[in-house]
Amino acid sequence: MFFNKITLTAGFALFSMFFGSGNLIFPLNVGRESFSAYPYAILGLCLTAVLVPVLGFLGMVFSGGDRVAYFKKLGKYPTFFLTLLMLSLMGPFGVMPRCIGLSYGGLMLISNMPLWAFSAGFCLLTGILVWRPNKVVSIIGVFLTPFKLGGLFLLTVTGLYFSTPPINATAPTFEIFSNSISQGYQTMDLLAAFFFGCTIVEFIKNRIKDKHGNVDMQKVIHHSFYAGLIGASLLGCAYAGFIALGASYADQVMNVSPESLLVTVSGLALGPVAIPIVGFTICVSCLATATILAKLFADFLHHDMSQNKISYHQSVIITMTVCFIFSLLGFKMIVGMLAGFLSWLYPLLILYAVYKVYDSVRNMNSTDTTLKKEKDNETLSA
Repeated sequence: MFFNKITLTAGFALFSMFFGSGNLIFPLNVGRESFSAYPYAILGLCLTAVLVPVLGFLGMVFSGGDRVAYFKKLGKYPTFFLTLLMLSLMGPFGVMPRCIGLSYGGLMLISNMPLWAFSAGFCLLTGILVWRPNKVVSIIGVFLTPFKLGGLFLLTVTGLYFSTPPINATAPTFEIFSNSISQGYQTMDLLAAFFFGCTIVEFIKNRIKDKHGNVDMQKVIHHSFYAGLIGASLLGCAYAGFIALGASYADQVMNVSPESLLVTVSGLALGPVAIPIVGFTICVSCLATATILAKLFADFLHHDMSQNKISYHQSVIITMTVCFIFSLLGFKMIVGMLAGFLSWLYPLLILYAVYKVYDSVRNMNSTDTTLKKEKDNETLSA
C-alpha cells in the first residue's frame, strides 16, 4: 500500500507547489467569463492545467528525476538554454514576482502597505524558507498545504452554498472551452512539472533508501505515481470549485481586477470577516509556490550556471534580489509579459511531454519483453 506518510506528504507538496499564483487567478477568471457554461470551462482548463502537467511529471519520474536525462534528446546546449528560459520565467523574472503581485492584491483591501515594502518582506521570508534546501518539501507538504487546503475548501463549499445559479452564457460553448484551454497555459504547470518532478523524486529517494544508500527505483515510481494521483485529484477539485465559484458571482465581479478577484468573491460569499482570512490564505499559497521556485532557480544558478563558483546561499540572495526588482513592475505587466512567451513555448512542450511518456512506456514494455524471453530461454536450457 503506497498511500503512506511519504506518499501523502509528496502528494500534498506537489499540489501546493502547483497551486500558486496563476492557479488562484485563472480558474476564477475562466468561471467569470463562462457563466452557465462553466462545465465546458472546467473540462478545458483541466486538460491543460491538470492532464498535461501530470504527463510532464510522469515523464520526469520515468527519467529518474533527472532533468538532463529528460531533455537529453534535444542536445546538451538546447537543453541548457531551454532550462534557463523555463526557470527564468517561473522564477525571479516571472511567476515568483506574480506570486508577490497576487499576494499584495489579496491584502491591499485590508492594508495600505506600499508594494515595495510588502515585496521586501515576502522575499525575505521566502529566502529564509529556502536557506536549508533539504527541508523545503517537508515544510510545504506538512505545514503550508494543510492550511491552504482548509482555507480553499471552506471558501469553495460555503461560497457555492450561498451562491445563486449562474446567468446564461453569452458566448458559444466552443469559444468558452477554447478560452479555458488557453488560460490553462497561464498556470505554467507543465513547465513547473519538469522541475517539481525532480524535487518530489529526490524527496522520495531520500526517504526510502536503505542503510547502504541504495534506492529501489520501482518503489520510487510507485510512490511518485500515487503522489501524482493525489496532487492531480486535488488540483482538479480545486479548479472545478473555483470555476463554479467564478461563474456564480460573475455578474457581481465583472469589473474587479484579476489579482483582487478571489478576495472580492470571498467578501461576497462569506462577508467582510472572510476577507483577511482569505487574503492570508492567498499569501500562504503563493509563498509555497515561490519557495520551491526560488530553490529551483538557486540550485540551477549554483550548479549549472556558475559550476559551484557561486555558493547556494549566494544564489538564494541573487534570486530573491532579482525577484524583488521584477515584482515592482506590477501584476498586470508581469502577466502580459509571460503570455507572449507561453503562446509559442507551451504547445511545443506539450508535444514533447506526450512523446516522453510514450517513449518511456515503450521502453519499459520492451525491457519486460526482453527479460521474459531471457527467462524462458534459461528455463528451456535447464
